[in-house]
Amino acid sequence: MDHLKKRRLLFGAATVTYAILVSVFYWKYVPLVAGYQVALAPLLLIVTIVTAIDVRRGLLAFIFLFPLINNLPYFFKLYEPLPMAPSALVLFLFFFLGWLLHRTFAAPDPAGEGEKPSESIFTPLRLFTALVAVSALITFWRYTNFFPLWRPRVYELVTNAFGTSAGGALMSVVFYSLTYLTGIAFFAILVRAVRSEAFIRKAITILGASTLLSVGFGLIQHFHSLTLGNNPLSIQQGLLNATFKDALSFGAFLSMSIPFFLGILFSLKGRSRLILSLTIIPSGFLLFYAGSKSGLISFLAALLALALFALGTFLKHGYFTAKKFLSVALAVLVLAGASTIIFSPKISPLPSLRKSTTIVRMNSFQRAIANRLDNHWTIAGRIIQGYPLSGLGMGSFIIESSNIAKKYAPKYEHPESAENLLLQIGSELGIPGILLFLWVLWKILGRGVHSYRAGPPSSFNRALVPAAAAGLISFLLNTLTHSYIGSNEIHYVFWFLAAMLFSAAASPLPSSKTAAFRSPVLRFSALALIFISGLSLLWSSTHSLSLNEQTRRYGLRQEFGLGPGEKNNEGIEFRWSGRFAGIPYQIDAPRIDIPLLVSHPDISVRPVRIKIFVAADLATKPKLIREIILKESRWETIKLSVPDGIRGSALLLFEVDRTWNPRKEGVSADLRNLGVAIGIIKSSG
Repeated sequence: MDHLKKRRLLFGAATVTYAILVSVFYWKYVPLVAGYQVALAPLLLIVTIVTAIDVRRGLLAFIFLFPLINNLPYFFKLYEPLPMAPSALVLFLFFFLGWLLHRTFAAPDPAGEGEKPSESIFTPLRLFTALVAVSALITFWRYTNFFPLWRPRVYELVTNAFGTSAGGALMSVVFYSLTYLTGIAFFAILVRAVRSEAFIRKAITILGASTLLSVGFGLIQHFHSLTLGNNPLSIQQGLLNATFKDALSFGAFLSMSIPFFLGILFSLKGRSRLILSLTIIPSGFLLFYAGSKSGLISFLAALLALALFALGTFLKHGYFTAKKFLSVALAVLVLAGASTIIFSPKISPLPSLRKSTTIVRMNSFQRAIANRLDNHWTIAGRIIQGYPLSGLGMGSFIIESSNIAKKYAPKYEHPESAENLLLQIGSELGIPGILLFLWVLWKILGRGVHSYRAGPPSSFNRALVPAAAAGLISFLLNTLTHSYIGSNEIHYVFWFLAAMLFSAAASPLPSSKTAAFRSPVLRFSALALIFISGLSLLWSSTHSLSLNEQTRRYGLRQEFGLGPGEKNNEGIEFRWSGRFAGIPYQIDAPRIDIPLLVSHPDISVRPVRIKIFVAADLATKPKLIREIILKESRWETIKLSVPDGIRGSALLLFEVDRTWNPRKEGVSADLRNLGVAIGIIKSSG
């Protein structure tokens, strides 16, 4: 078998496996609402097909769409806390499917997709990817309660003091892991596909056009209807989100994109310059209504960085081109105007902007920082201190923080993020994660310096570096007070700007500057660090972080799969189960009596089978104590003998072989899938 056939066989197997995983992900996490599917599915199909045919065009399609589809669910009344995947994440998963299809069937194109082995950033990126993957796998297994080792299936056990179920915890692990992994994959594909200045110009123009459409929709929200395509929280706070998941994400996007567009504007020509010119002013206007305090400050800092860079260039070389002069003048003008509005409201020529949402919210900036210091950052710091080698595990901060908050930040019962990207990484991946991420940032910085030096004076490539660097500065400053771990679109913009730095010069770093990072000793040390981190997380997951230990430590009530309490005409109190249910019970006698009722309409011809298990705790396998077949729809009291050695607090588990839906059967308007009605359990004997 030749190399090409082996390659196609390998990618073909990867494509089939990936397609199955994406199908499961889509079925579980993408709402199967008809209207939403009609709007979303064609876009996913287009991106997949275009990418399968031509990766570069697929990249342009993805770059155009990912800022535009994040608020799509809101048009169909699909809001959090509904367990649904972010639209930008779903879009990338289908883009990646198209990329795999392309690699499977298309002939190799070294000039367009070849490896860049001498780019040293791929070393820390691979290591960071491996760390995220290892951490995610172990954490996912932990929240299944080590299925099938300790449990025959995954139950909806309670994972924290806030009441989050295992399903919610598993979703968090999947989503937040993919935030990192898909961002890195996007960067790797983009930086390998870019080989010409023409493509870079197209990519920037496409992002500018997408931003223009998003900003246009934001203007409609501002002047016509704030509720259009917005989520309830942003509406409640009077914030506009344009086409983004939330208003703060929109503000972060603007704070990154405006400096980038300003920095590169006069190095573009014709239609590209026109599109960016039309985008910048309304983008700056809407930044005052997105409500992002840190976004506005980061935006000003990025503009200042652009101006200082240009001034340094002038002082060093003693010349200014007309394009550079116009770019700096425009940046200084915008910076001065925004600073006047913010810091000198009494002399501001724009009183309406002084009353804008973002400016009004600036009054609470100091209080917001104090709140993060007392709550989010304190919790994250305690986590890193307690689990320095591994953190809590990928996606675990939002789950475990409510437990830790009970001790260290009782006023804030459920922090959803560390509100700082480095602390977020450290709390979930430990110090190894922080070090690897800093290594990646160092490589981006080094490559930016190299790209700038390699670009001829007054060239497009030379101008691209400070423009992209300004956007990255804005992102990094923004992440001091936000992690944006749930905003995939913001992470994609970060990696887009990083790719622009790498694409600004055609040649990679000199081999002498990358050899040190390719030594066997360094690679072995890094891999050993990942292994130790994974081993540490596995140990913690089976001890202090296990569901069994968390239940004991925080007094969690492991009750799941049951509806609200009800009472029938005879005064019998009961609760309906689904297919699976768990009830904590204090066993103080050798026997327990459990009243049960099934009401399936076809019970006479299709008996219902119920299995009842008991487990002393969550760290031991449940024991089957009775299997019952019910053939009639009437109350029956089942008398069960408790296995020897099980006394005190225990968990009773019920498994019903099938459920029925009253609404579908035309019996009532009840939408629940009903298993068995469980009455008041009593001890006897």
